[in-house]
Amino acid sequence: MEHLKIALHEHGTISFAHDWEKYQKFNPETLLKDFADACFSRGIDICAVTSEYWEIPRGFVQDRLGYLAKQIDNMPLYYRAEKLGNNMLVVEQKTSGKKLYLVSGQTAIVAEPIENGKKRRLDHLVVGTNQVPNLRSLKDTINYCHDNGLISIAEHPTMDRDFSLGGSGMDKSTLLTYWDKLDAIEGHNSMVAVPNWLGFLPKLGEYTRTHNKQVQAFAEKHGKPWVAISDSHRLKDIGLSYIKCSQEDIDFSDEEKLLSTLKQTISNGQFIPVANYSNMLGWIQWTMQFMKGNRAIRDSLDDKYQPSSNSLKRLVEY
Repeated sequence: MEHLKIALHEHGTISFAHDWEKYQKFNPETLLKDFADACFSRGIDICAVTSEYWEIPRGFVQDRLGYLAKQIDNMPLYYRAEKLGNNMLVVEQKTSGKKLYLVSGQTAIVAEPIENGKKRRLDHLVVGTNQVPNLRSLKDTINYCHDNGLISIAEHPTMDRDFSLGGSGMDKSTLLTYWDKLDAIEGHNSMVAVPNWLGFLPKLGEYTRTHNKQVQAFAEKHGKPWVAISDSHRLKDIGLSYIKCSQEDIDFSDEEKLLSTLKQTISNGQFIPVANYSNMLGWIQWTMQFMKGNRAIRDSLDDKYQPSSNSLKRLVEY
C-alpha cells in the first residue's frame, strides 16, 4: 500500500517579509523553490503552508501561500508549478515525476473573552484557507471552520504561553467543550523539544517533551485523533513531524475533494503520526531570532499595506 506523508503545520520561516531575511538567511525571491525542496527532501506529499498574522490580506506577504504562488513563473526548468484552486498549489519535479501539494493554512488568532471584559489570545490551527477572520471568540472561530468545511485542529493544547512566542492553547475543559467540532488535536509538536530534565527552569519548563506525552494521553482517553506537527520556523525543519495515511484515502482530482477527503481521513483517525523533535540548539536559534527580530522590526508588513488599528492590539489581558 502506498502511503502519503502530510505536514499540517509549517510556517517555513518566522516571516516571509524581506525584513527578516537578515535574521534567518533566506532568499525571499526563491521561497517557493526552497520551500518545495525542503518538502521533497523529507518525502512530504501534502504540506500546509501556515500563515499567522493579525490581518492576512490576499496578495501580501502575510498570505504565505499567495506569496509563494507569485513565484510560480520563476521556478527552475526542472520544476513545474501551478495553482489548484484558490488555496492550493502543485509543484512537480519533472525528473522524478513526484508531486507536492501545498495547501493554505492558518494559525487563527482568537480573542477569547475572560473576566472583567478582558480578552486573551488563543491560537487555533486551520487547514484549507488562511482567510478565517481573526480576533473572534473561540466559539465563533470553530463554528466558522465547521460551517466552511475546513480542517480544525486544536493548536498547542493545554499550553499557556507567556514569553512572546504566540498565543495559548485551549485548556482541558475548553477542549472538551468543543470536542465534537474538532477534527484532531496537536499531540506532538516538534518545537516542544526541551529535555525533561530541564523542566525546573522558569518559562522553559512548559516546553518539555513531557507536555506532548500528556496531550497524547488526554486525546487517547477521550477518543480524539492526535496529529504530529513540526510547527517549523526554519526551512530545514519543514516535515520534521507529519502524519502518514493511505494514498487511496485522498482524492487529488480537485481542491475541494482533496480538502474534504483529507479532513475525513484526519477526523476518522485513519493515519499514523510520525513524531520527531527539533534539536535543542536549533530551537534556541530560531526562538532567539524571533525575539531579536520582533524587537528590531516590530511590524513586518509590506510598506504598501497598513493594518487597521484594531488588528494590532495585543490580546493578552488588555
